[in-house]
Amino acid sequence: MCELTVAGKAFLWHQIRCIVGVLILVGQGKEDPSIIDELLDIEKHPRKPQYNMASYIPLVLFDCQYEDVEWIYSEESHINNIKHLQDMWSQNSIKTTMIKRMLDSLGEKQIQNSSGTIPCPKLPIQSNWLIDIKDSKHIPLLTRPTSESLEEKVKSAKMRKLQN
Repeated sequence: MCELTVAGKAFLWHQIRCIVGVLILVGQGKEDPSIIDELLDIEKHPRKPQYNMASYIPLVLFDCQYEDVEWIYSEESHINNIKHLQDMWSQNSIKTTMIKRMLDSLGEKQIQNSSGTIPCPKLPIQSNWLIDIKDSKHIPLLTRPTSESLEEKVKSAKMRKLQN
């Protein structure tokens, strides 16, 4: 389990999901860490390669800060928020422990196939669902088809506007 905290003044639509998608590929050893610098070099790579974004499920916006604004919470709402989060944490911790034990137990079982009884095979990486990876062969990001560049998108939008 890892945690990524991103702070900024503004974010583009799906920006964090795209960043996390690439970081997962790096973490799985499917891309070299240098891919980050490569993709950020817009002179060299003006178009984004096509790849799956990370799932929205583990991504959460939990704090916003503004200049000259200090959030003030009522005692009742603050205590209710803490209690609610503690309840959620407790319930999910119990579920997590139960599921982990089930997985461990299933991994220790012998299975029957056409060759006879064998140990349970090693399963795929559990984080694959985060970016919807199928069991297909990885295609390096810089060799994939690319999306339109920003300039191409602006030009297309202007052309559509003129046609209407």
